[in-house]
Amino acid sequence: MEFFVLNRTYFSSAIFKILSKNDSGMGAGHQAGFLIPTELRSFFPPLPEATIENPAPSILIDAILISDQTQPVRVITRWQAQTWYNQRSPETRLTGELEIIRKYSCEGDLLLIEKSEEDIYFQPPVYRMTLLSRGTQIFDEFLGGIGNKKWGFLSRWSHAVSEIQEESYFVREKSAAPFQAFDDDSSYVRRGRRYKRARAFRNLVIEEYGGRCAICGCGLRLSSGATELEAAHVIPKFAKGVDDVRNGLALCRTHHWAFDNWLIGILPNGILRIAPIVSTLPQNVSLLNYDGKHLFPPKNEQNAVHLDAILWSERKFNEIWQRG
Repeated sequence: MEFFVLNRTYFSSAIFKILSKNDSGMGAGHQAGFLIPTELRSFFPPLPEATIENPAPSILIDAILISDQTQPVRVITRWQAQTWYNQRSPETRLTGELEIIRKYSCEGDLLLIEKSEEDIYFQPPVYRMTLLSRGTQIFDEFLGGIGNKKWGFLSRWSHAVSEIQEESYFVREKSAAPFQAFDDDSSYVRRGRRYKRARAFRNLVIEEYGGRCAICGCGLRLSSGATELEAAHVIPKFAKGVDDVRNGLALCRTHHWAFDNWLIGILPNGILRIAPIVSTLPQNVSLLNYDGKHLFPPKNEQNAVHLDAILWSERKFNEIWQRG
């Protein structure tokens, strides 16, 4: 098993499957792995015919495993047809070395499997398997594109999904460590990775606040799972604020803009302050309704905005309006 940073491998096709209980870490059966329906078998290499001598033919395949709970891992897993000594029709599954993501999976989660493009040197394809947990923001958005299907081929999908999940792991890891208010982008220098990290941060913050704005409690949403909510950095990125859930607030677009422009501040006890200029502009008076109100809390108390981030933001708020 190899901890692994994704390279420039291009994934040209994909399938998905909503996991059953037996697929997931909830299943107690000894046939550990992911069952692949007959309709999806052509996505994988052809298997030898089952014989009396070899009733469970299999092929080893190269796979990258991704979830938001662990680092990406590269493994050799097995693509297998099981016939129970030729007593039943073949049942195909991916099995072996998959526990790194299977143990985090539950019934109803989604498994995205991508296949690398065939190259000119006829190297075997690499399969990238990404677990999307039910109820997460990225799961809801993906589900909006497939409807009620339980499995199928994907003609269109975002190649960013797997990389956003990879970045989600690093945001979760940072959010579980002792809080450090400031970060340096050099840890993910490539611009494309910055975008994926930002998406991962947004998804995790929105999930933490239950899909509602931490100021007004609202948040428009489509049936596809898309939401207007955004993730505000309490210590902004221009000041090298960290991508840690404890430096984030889920905000609707209106209140994100107001927060970023210092019309709204936060006291150390989580009470909101409204800038003095607000009462002088009729377009802004709705913000006065939140003066003295408390932020809506996150689902997990340990992921509330860290005091260090609030104190930095409070000092900046005071500097701006004392100067103004």
